[in-house]
Amino acid sequence: MNDSPAALGIGKRIVAIRLARGMSQRDLGNALKLPRTNISKWENDGSVPGLESIERIARALKVCTGELLHHLELDPIEGAIAFLLPALSNEQREAVLNFAREKAA
Repeated sequence: MNDSPAALGIGKRIVAIRLARGMSQRDLGNALKLPRTNISKWENDGSVPGLESIERIARALKVCTGELLHHLELDPIEGAIAFLLPALSNEQREAVLNFAREKAA
């Protein structure tokens, strides 16, 4: 059986990333302003978080939604950019993306 985060469903990925961050279910619930029981239901595949919740979970766990949903392997800089992009203005986002494109070329 493959227990790597990439092989796990979203509930188990939430658990894996949460534990890697040293957070309890209560810690994550507090960060999301939700009861611990919501976190438990997601982690035990009793329910699936909606898109808005997934975005909030990703921010609380300091990962991008793609990493949470698909466990993309990002280097630390890519992960930081993906995490910060939503907080930037459209102009700032475009400047960061253009810079990244120039460096990649």
